[in-house]
Amino acid sequence: MVRPAELPARIQAALRDGLDASSLELMTIRAGDTFATAQRRDEPFEGVAALDLTITDAPGAVERVLPVVVKAGRDAREVDVYRRFSGPAATHGLLPAFYGAHIADEETLLVIERIQNAILQDTADDVAAWHPPMRWRMIDALAPIHASGLGQAPAAERGAPDAAQLLGFIDAGRRRLPRIVTPEVHRLASGLVDTIGDWYPPGDALPRTLVHGDFTVRNLCFRADRTPVAYDWAHAGWDMPQRDLVDLLASTLQPGAEQAALREPVERHRLALGRAAGVELDPDAWQQGFRIQLRLGLVDRVARQWAGAAGPYLARLTAVTTELLRRMS
Repeated sequence: MVRPAELPARIQAALRDGLDASSLELMTIRAGDTFATAQRRDEPFEGVAALDLTITDAPGAVERVLPVVVKAGRDAREVDVYRRFSGPAATHGLLPAFYGAHIADEETLLVIERIQNAILQDTADDVAAWHPPMRWRMIDALAPIHASGLGQAPAAERGAPDAAQLLGFIDAGRRRLPRIVTPEVHRLASGLVDTIGDWYPPGDALPRTLVHGDFTVRNLCFRADRTPVAYDWAHAGWDMPQRDLVDLLASTLQPGAEQAALREPVERHRLALGRAAGVELDPDAWQQGFRIQLRLGLVDRVARQWAGAAGPYLARLTAVTTELLRRMS
C-alpha cells in the first residue's frame, strides 16, 4: 500500500521512467471524490484509481493534463507485461499506453493510459453490440501478443488442475446457484472432471504462450477509432493461446449464436497467430487445443465464479460455455 504523502513522488518517478523524461514535473493530481476523500483521511492506497495528472515535460514548459489509471499493489506481473510490450506499435496497440511504473519495498505502482470515449466498455450484462467484426478486431490485435511468446512457456507452467478442487467448485455451484448450475450443467461439468485424465494430457504437447488470462468482455473495449484495447493484465501467464480465444467467445456471445459466429473466430485466430509468428499451425492440433481450453473454461474458470454472486453475466457465461461445448467439442 502507498501512503498518501508518498503518492506524488512515486507517480512522478514512474512517469519519468516510463516516458523517459528525467525533467518531467508532476504539478497536480485531480481525483474522483472517493479517492480524494481517502487521501484526505490519510488512508493508504491499494487498488485502482482514475486520476488526471497535470504535468510539464521541462521547467517552464506548457502544462498538459494526462488522464491515467494508477494501480497500486504487491504484484509486479502486470508491470512486466507492460514493459515487455511498451515498444513496437504492432503489439503495443492492444494494451493501454504504458506511462511508467515504480517499485519500492515490493510495493508496485503502475501508471497507464485511461481510455477516453471508449466503445463497448463495461458491457458484460449486454453484449448485443459485440458483432462479429468486433471480435475479429480483438483476435487480430491479440495475435502479435501470442506470437511473441509462442513455445517459450516454462515446463513448470504445465500440468492439469486438481480434479478434487474442480469438483468442489462444481458441487458448490449446484448448491448455491441451482438456476444457473442446472442438473444438466452439473452433469456435464462433473463428467468432464471425471474424464480429465483422458482429454487433458494431449494438451501438454501443444505450444504455450503468454496469455492475458482473463480475456473477457469485462476487460475489453475499443478506442473511439475502434482500436481494440485489453486492460487488467494482472492474470497474465503461460498457457495455450486458445485460452484467451475461449474466454473472448464465451463472454461476448449470446446463447443460440449462429454456427459461423462460433467456428470462424477459431480459424481466424489460428491464421492470425501463424502469420504473426511466421509458422504454420496445424489445424487439427489447433482444434484439439481449443476443445481442451473450452472444457477447462467450464470446469475451472467458469466454475470458480459460481462461488460469487449470481447475475446476468454469470448466467449467460455459463449458458454460452455449455452450448459451445455441446456444439464444438
